[in-house]
Amino acid sequence: MKLAIMQPYLFPYIGYFQLIDSCDLFIFLNDSNFIKQGWINRNKLLLNGHPTFFTVPLSKASSNKKINETQIHPQLFQKWRSGFLKSLRQSYSKSRNFDNVYPELHAFFEKKYQSIDEMAIASINFCTRFLEIETPFQDSVLYCSTFKGSERVIHICKDESATDYINLPGGKELYSQKSFNNEGIALHFIETKDFRYKQLAKDFHPNLSIIDLLFNCSVDELKGFVKKYQLA
Repeated sequence: MKLAIMQPYLFPYIGYFQLIDSCDLFIFLNDSNFIKQGWINRNKLLLNGHPTFFTVPLSKASSNKKINETQIHPQLFQKWRSGFLKSLRQSYSKSRNFDNVYPELHAFFEKKYQSIDEMAIASINFCTRFLEIETPFQDSVLYCSTFKGSERVIHICKDESATDYINLPGGKELYSQKSFNNEGIALHFIETKDFRYKQLAKDFHPNLSIIDLLFNCSVDELKGFVKKYQLA
């Protein structure tokens, strides 16, 4: 059984969905500490043709809090949501899928979310429906939290009888092949193959939020891009 574990990210880039596609069970690490300036509550889009961060406002975000303890700021979110949806409309109104995608995104952001992990996980579920990925999800709160870092990952793998653990490329600095091999678990990393699609900008900008692809690519293209990876 192939397993992947990651913090829930807000409308993440295509590599995150390739990771989901590559495994038999995907676990949201939502009881780990919140990461400031990470991808949990923000991502990048082309706004007026330029890569720009969009960031969901939070209440007293701290690296001392767990992701599932980090609340969305209710008042600031309402104001932010209005401006963000307006920016989406202005920037993507000429995209090929605007008429289909924008109403669904509008409905998504109109819903009430208490914590950032709730919203981030909802955004991932929203996108897997478009991408037709059927990998089941699980929350890390269901597993023992006594261990930290790679030790916890290995223990979750053993709890699920996983033979393979798959991670994004950034995990190469965190995980040791030897530690996993000693437990009889093969460690792999996603390698995304190069691909491009037509964006609303002069130059191509890779690794934007999946929202950019939803606006600009057909369902068949999206499904094809999800498969453009290999395991190393």
